[in-house]
Amino acid sequence: YKKTNTLININMLNIESKLNDNDIDYLVKLIQTGTKLHTLKIQLSCVSHDMISTLFGSFTTDNEINKLELSDSFNNHITLDIVHQMIKLAQSNPSLNEIYLHNNCIDPEAIVAMANMLKTNTSIKTLFLHHNDIDEIGTVVIFNSLLTNTTLQHLCIASNRIDSNGTNELVDVLRNNKTLQKLFLGNNNIDSDNIVRIITALQSNTCLQTLSLDSNNITPQAILEIAT
Repeated sequence: YKKTNTLININMLNIESKLNDNDIDYLVKLIQTGTKLHTLKIQLSCVSHDMISTLFGSFTTDNEINKLELSDSFNNHITLDIVHQMIKLAQSNPSLNEIYLHNNCIDPEAIVAMANMLKTNTSIKTLFLHHNDIDEIGTVVIFNSLLTNTTLQHLCIASNRIDSNGTNELVDVLRNNKTLQKLFLGNNNIDSDNIVRIITALQSNTCLQTLSLDSNNITPQAILEIAT
């Protein structure tokens, strides 16, 4: 990452050190002067909400960004206004097909907005939302969005606060969704009875290739039932 005006096309910008608003402001200026970023990966722990929104707003329809990874906002949270900016970015950049938001504590209303976007989005194929403090309400709206979404292939909502309350919606997804190929639900609080229901629903699913349920509340008896 060099401060130079000669950068025109960057295949991947991976900045794992902590950035501040001044760093993001310079990145915004690069984008506004024609620099194209295809993959952007940054940490947000020292970046303000306003500057995150400014960063999203700097991308134009011809920027061709493919992958966006934002992590470690911690106490700053990913709020509704930030997600609205991200949704605008996804709508104006159909090349954006991978979004990774982890270790961010996404606000509940922001999860709802993201789920509503997924209902009709036709470009995002990969969405990772692990370690975001998502509860059962967020789980339900995300799963409901997959009943109409026909594009998403990989979804990770591991390491959140998901319990068994979203199982009915997940079972419907597994029975009806025709595009989801990988689903990661590990390190949550889904109980044995509902894990058995999830596995049973897979009998009518011909698309899902990977389902991760490790580190949930499954008993040895349930494992035997699944195995038989």
